[in-house]
Amino acid sequence: MKIHYILATAYCPPKEKGELVKTLKTLLAEDARIEEKTIEPEPVGGVFTKELVELTLTVKRQKQIRKLLDKVLNGLDEYDRSKLFDEAERYVDSGCNFYLRLSKEEAGKGHIVLENSDPIHLRFKIASYPASKGKAVKSLREHLKK
Repeated sequence: MKIHYILATAYCPPKEKGELVKTLKTLLAEDARIEEKTIEPEPVGGVFTKELVELTLTVKRQKQIRKLLDKVLNGLDEYDRSKLFDEAERYVDSGCNFYLRLSKEEAGKGHIVLENSDPIHLRFKIASYPASKGKAVKSLREHLKK
């Protein structure tokens, strides 16, 4: 499966930033540059009631992309791999983006576990010609069979 790029995003309180940066670099790419953005608390009634830090990392080099893709997909347990295979349409959008959410806590321990609550967001831009969701899903499933 060919990937154009991988975009990783994670959120945390400012005091946890150092630990999350270390986790992202260990999980994704040690030499990658991580962009940081502070999200200020919203006024009463807003979603964010405390200051958050958004950390974003983009992987564009093909060697790193292949290494990360294999690390993530091969690191999943049999249940999560099976779930991805069976429900691939839910993880790929019409723009050929493949989305995963990984547990921050487990990633910090070196484990790859799918998680919906407070995750590390990964977006893989799948190369498919011509670009279509169906071809992207087929490509993902073929890669998961390996």
